[in-house]
This record gives sequence, structure tokens and C-alpha cells, in this order.
Amino acid sequence: MSPPITLYAFVTSPFAAKVKCYLDYKQLPFAMEYVDPIGAGEVAFTNQRRIPVLKIGEEWRRDSSEIGLWLEERFPERPILGESPAERARILELDEWVTASLIPAIFRQAVEWDSTRNGWHNGWRLSAALHATRPLPFAARWLWPLLVRRAAFIHRIVNRQQKRYGKESRGEMWNRIFQEFAERLGQGPFLGEQPRPSLADLSAYPQFVFPRLLGMRFRGDAEIRPPLVLARWLARMKKELPENPSLIPDRMLNLPDAAART
Repeated sequence: MSPPITLYAFVTSPFAAKVKCYLDYKQLPFAMEYVDPIGAGEVAFTNQRRIPVLKIGEEWRRDSSEIGLWLEERFPERPILGESPAERARILELDEWVTASLIPAIFRQAVEWDSTRNGWHNGWRLSAALHATRPLPFAARWLWPLLVRRAAFIHRIVNRQQKRYGKESRGEMWNRIFQEFAERLGQGPFLGEQPRPSLADLSAYPQFVFPRLLGMRFRGDAEIRPPLVLARWLARMKKELPENPSLIPDRMLNLPDAAART
């Protein structure tokens, strides 16, 4: 019998969302432990506050990509790292693209609002998701859009991307990402032209679907109307994972604003 598996996460963490998709795809039963976003006392056993943390029995790992490697080693069924050293190297390279390009784009939406109205709405949706999993004080829920917008670690990630790609507008950024995605998909059906979803697909998928599942609002066409090649990949990925692939509680997906965007 496999030892119990527990995922420690914030509901809004894009890195933790990657790990949940790894577990879901490998069809591994696990317990979900939502961490207090202010104190993070639940992961004190790691002597730091970073998430995600995955615990299997008494062993644990942090860092989403490292966790993916660990899961593949412990549970090789339904492989996510290909069938050869060359495929493994390519998949890890694609996963690095998710970390270096796609996830910073998601964070940029939180710190660079396309409108004041959308910025407050999206920040409150994030705080509502957090509050649904770990109750937050009223003041923190109300001010969450500003707290996120000023978060130093988010700005560091966004600034690294801007140093790499220059001062793009948000529309230019998304058009570049969609082009990069199409190049990495190739002839498909999955990233790296793999016949089955890999760690890279499972890393990218929750980043694209999270805003829609949560009912977030954006003004730019590039952010709300994915190109056909991405839409078809999303449809293929949807068949490989549970109906709710995110960390968002199911009850939050039934709200009209969220349902309209799924």
C-alpha cells in the first residue's frame, strides 16, 4: 500500500496547480491541505514558508518541477517524462518555458491592471478563493487586490520576464506566448509533439484555465479569446483530467460569473 500523499498549497498558487495536475493525471489519491496565506504554519516542518510542498509518508519535497520528477520516480505508471532521455530533456525544457514565460504572464495580470474595475474584481475573486479555503480577516479580503498588486515576489518574477523580453504591452506579451506555445506544440497532439500529456502539458494547462474557472475579467482580446491551436489543445487536455483540474473549491465554480467563462 502506498503511503498517504498530502499536497500543501495556496489555492491561488500557479506552482501548486501544476502539482495537482501531476497527481490527478497519475490518478494518485491525495489529501489537500490549504495553507494559511499569511502565516503558512502548516508547512513549518520544512523550516520555510514556500509552497507547494508534497508529502509522501514522512518524506517531502518542494518546488513544483522537483516534485514532478519525484512523482515520476515513485509512481512510474502513466509516465509524464517521456520514454527516452532525449524526450525527458525536451519535456523539462518545455516545463522551464512554463515557469519562465507563461507563469510570469499570469502574475503580470495581477500587478498591471487593464482597468481599475477589472483589477479590483479579479483581486476580490482571488481573495474569495483564499477565504473559501482558509478564512481571511475582512480587512485582508477587502485589500487583497492591492496586497497582490504590491507583492514583492510577484514583481521580481514579472521584472525578470521584462528584462528578458523587453517592455511589451500585455497584448504583445500574450501574442508572443501564444506563438511560442504553437511552436512548442508543433504537430501535437501535446507539447513537444508527444503522443500523451507530459509534465510540461500538466504544468501549462492550469495556468490557462484558472482565470476562466475563477470568473476573472480581462479587456484584451488576446487574454479572453485563445487562438484555435490553443483551444484544441485545451480540449484534448480536458479529456485527460478531472472536470475541475484547479485548486479552486468546486462550490466556487458554480457562481454565474465563473460558469459563464468555463
